[in-house]
Amino acid sequence: MGNKHFQDGRFDVALTYYTKALEFKDSATSPSSHRPIYHANRAACYLKLGNFSEALKDCNATLSINPTFTKAMFRRAEAHEGLQRWQEALDDYNQVRD
Repeated sequence: MGNKHFQDGRFDVALTYYTKALEFKDSATSPSSHRPIYHANRAACYLKLGNFSEALKDCNATLSINPTFTKAMFRRAEAHEGLQRWQEALDDYNQVRD
């Protein structure tokens, strides 16, 4: 459901679904292997809503689980840009490029 709402531009609703998915971290319907995806998708919602600090937190959560998650690295660079942390943004963009 979160993905559909995101595609429809309803980022606040999508955010709620991704948050609920993360709350079910121990359930069979939300295996831990999906946690990085939920964090990365929620970060995308936060970026669209202009909440760069929360986007950064979710990207960091994703990357702590899966350090090679390219989308999360790119989104973290965008969050750094939004927070005017230019060097950190550049560092992340360079990691994505490599």
